[in-house]
Amino acid sequence: MAPEEKKGGNAHKMTKSMPFLKCTMDCSIIDVGFIGSTFTWCNGRILENRVWERLDRVLINTEWSQKFADTSMIHLVRIGSDHSSLLIIVAVPQQTTQRYFKFLYFWIQEPGVNDILKQAWAEKVNGSPLW
Repeated sequence: MAPEEKKGGNAHKMTKSMPFLKCTMDCSIIDVGFIGSTFTWCNGRILENRVWERLDRVLINTEWSQKFADTSMIHLVRIGSDHSSLLIIVAVPQQTTQRYFKFLYFWIQEPGVNDILKQAWAEKVNGSPLW
């Protein structure tokens, strides 16, 4: 996608990246970025002929980024392949359910309940009175 995503070999030509860039814009998808080495592929040749490139990436749409805002990706070390493995981390937001106060009316009919309630409310509390 960009000249800094290639090292070695022939110089990067933006004209080759334009169809892919146009596709990402047309589809409203974005690259989540990465942690780790810049490059995900290597041709494995000897030093003067070695080429490194970032060929692999994670693309997400707007709906994904709204639902999983903390999506990230790590380029792992290349082992047994010319491509690095990608570790995608998706932090699933905690869904809290709203809990409603429930009052069971039958407690009012219990003998001594008023004394218990008065005693509980009169108790001294250290810190926030709401606690």
